[in-house]
Amino acid sequence: MYMEKEFLIMQVDERIRLTKELVKDLYRAIEVVNTFNNKVYNKRLVSAIQGKIANDVYQDSYYKNRLVLSQKRGNELTYKERSYYLKRRDVYLFITLTDNRIDSEKTVLNIQNSINQELKNIEELKESILLFDKEKQERDYITKLAQQYEKKYPKYIKGAFSFTNYKYEI
Repeated sequence: MYMEKEFLIMQVDERIRLTKELVKDLYRAIEVVNTFNNKVYNKRLVSAIQGKIANDVYQDSYYKNRLVLSQKRGNELTYKERSYYLKRRDVYLFITLTDNRIDSEKTVLNIQNSINQELKNIEELKESILLFDKEKQERDYITKLAQQYEKKYPKYIKGAFSFTNYKYEI
């Protein structure tokens, strides 16, 4: 059973909305980082960013100079009498340090790279709706070929194909 196009569109629209909010937060983070140039890196930066953004931000427990901006899970999507939520996503903000002082120019460049990646993700999400019918057609064709293959050879020499419900990661 394939995901229906209407549900994919609902998911993509919600992911695009969440990603646009994330991009706004990344721009706000840039504004904050610019005010911290050459200051000692500590929790004040995290608090200042959290004060300006809608999503959550915290310092990564593995890397001192990495902040994690955690995207909220989004609105409830109701489809075929069931409720769904999109998974949360994390974006890493790498803070460039020189002798434990924040280099805002390089840090802003790192955040701008994250913004560019998120904008690219939005375009890919939009494209996924346009390619849905073609992908479904190709998947049906490949499934048909695999089923013909399984009927053609005895079970002792053929490989096995697993036909599970295909899940799209949005």
